[in-house]
Amino acid sequence: MGLAGAEGIVLGSHRGFSHNSFKLTTFGQVLVIILQTISGQYHIHWWVRDHRLHHKFVDTDADPYNARRGFFFSHVGWMMMKKHPLVLEKGATIDMSDIESNKLIMFQKK
Repeated sequence: MGLAGAEGIVLGSHRGFSHNSFKLTTFGQVLVIILQTISGQYHIHWWVRDHRLHHKFVDTDADPYNARRGFFFSHVGWMMMKKHPLVLEKGATIDMSDIESNKLIMFQKK
């Protein structure tokens, strides 16, 4: 199950939807949405927003995975703690129009 969830994150949330590295068919989208759900890392909309925010504000208080907060925080601690206020503020400015127009991803978000 862990490997399946990891593939959902790597192929779906990260490469497929955050960076638009390739185009997924409808079947491919359903598959990576299921796999990403298995990972337990929230929903794709949330994951993509935070990852795009991370690239825009690397290692600042607006970075959800800020490495300056330590190794543990940047790898798993970010899932266990409240977001820094700047993450919430800057997160609202990230363009998510491509994700919000995807009915499958918005269904998963419900």
